[in-house]
Amino acid sequence: MNDDYFFKVQQMDEDELLTEMQKLNTKLYSFTSETGLRLQIENMIDLVNQEHQQRMATRRMAQDKTPDIIEIGEIEEVVETPDYSKTELITHFTNFYTGDDISSKSKFKKPVTSTRRTTPPVILPKDRPLKEVPTTGIGDIPKFGA
Repeated sequence: MNDDYFFKVQQMDEDELLTEMQKLNTKLYSFTSETGLRLQIENMIDLVNQEHQQRMATRRMAQDKTPDIIEIGEIEEVVETPDYSKTELITHFTNFYTGDDISSKSKFKKPVTSTRRTTPPVILPKDRPLKEVPTTGIGDIPKFGA
């Protein structure tokens, strides 16, 4: 396929493109085996199809009158910041972390600062006694944790 056919397709109008597609399809179905000529005609059909689809897309875009940006309205933002003085903040946090009466009265849960609460307890065999196992007919099996 040479560049002359590409420029020829570029110069065609839409009706000529459709006629060219029909003509190429007729030629394509006259071949029965995969030959070089059949592959060339398939490539020519692809070129004509691409040009036709490109022209259809440009026509659709030209006819489309919807705006690119959709107006959804306005958003109003209200930010309320409490007015704390430095002394109030320092007093609150020191009472909270030191465990004074203020923090115990207001029922705040203090943050865990050690691993005591986050680590699961270790279960030792003495904490969980074994059930009595019948020893008759089993033989000499040692009993652990008893």
